[in-house]
Amino acid sequence: MPPLSAIYASVFLFLALSLLLPEAGVCSGGSAVMDMHSLSSGGGRVLGVTIVLDGNLDETFSGSAATGDLTLQSGNAGKLYDAVLLQVTADSTNVPENGSASLHAQDINDDGTRNERTAGWGVLSGPLSLVDSNGMAYGAAVYQDEPAQVQAVGGGLTGVVSLTVLDILKDNAGLYSADGMADAWQVYYFGVNNTNAAASVDDDRDGQSNFNEFMAGTSPVDGTDYFGIRRMSRGAGGAMEFVMAPMFSNRTYTIEATTNLVTPRWVALDSITTGVASVMAMTGETNRVMFYRAGVYYAWQ
Repeated sequence: MPPLSAIYASVFLFLALSLLLPEAGVCSGGSAVMDMHSLSSGGGRVLGVTIVLDGNLDETFSGSAATGDLTLQSGNAGKLYDAVLLQVTADSTNVPENGSASLHAQDINDDGTRNERTAGWGVLSGPLSLVDSNGMAYGAAVYQDEPAQVQAVGGGLTGVVSLTVLDILKDNAGLYSADGMADAWQVYYFGVNNTNAAASVDDDRDGQSNFNEFMAGTSPVDGTDYFGIRRMSRGAGGAMEFVMAPMFSNRTYTIEATTNLVTPRWVALDSITTGVASVMAMTGETNRVMFYRAGVYYAWQ
């Protein structure tokens, strides 16, 4: 009979092997199967929602997976998980035009855990100029707030995130860029990138350019809708009275006068900011020839 100390050593070694060595057998999760060493009488079966493990306490855990989507979770001996969903998030879902937002991809696993995923990025729809390899999405120039979608692909899964590209700059979109008029106004009347919407064009032939119609708030495609002095008359005390139309509360209107049109020196007589119509007056010039014009100022940016 061996010494007692040897018996203790043998039992202790057997317990250590039983506690520390992973189990062997066949493990399946989702579509992946891992074949391991043959079973012996020391094994047992453990059932889970998606995992069946036929284990053997005295065998080494080894083998190969039929697919590459099973991963040994750190800190858990023999625990496996499958990625079942690729979730894409953004630091902000609002992307300023000509600005950017950072995107992130994350695996959602069948055991409820999550882990970061290196993904391939691409623009699915909308006015985004680029999504780079680091997941940085860049907004393109727009004439109004526009929806966009970005797609991430990784580990055989696909995820999508919805964004909104914000119209921050009002005069920077396409053919209508930097012409002094709001892009949205031009698109409303002429559609996208129409040469008839250029600032100097008088599309409705009413004597006022598109720029003047924009400033006045009139329609550039309706020849009967234009801004001007609708009526003028001499009032009490020799003052001239003027009525302008149409008028809007978000614009400032002025009447200016000069004594000649060859070398004019226009003098502002009065200004108003509210009302549908207004009376302007100029005194002290009752016996001279005078020329008048109406002006509109629109602070739209």
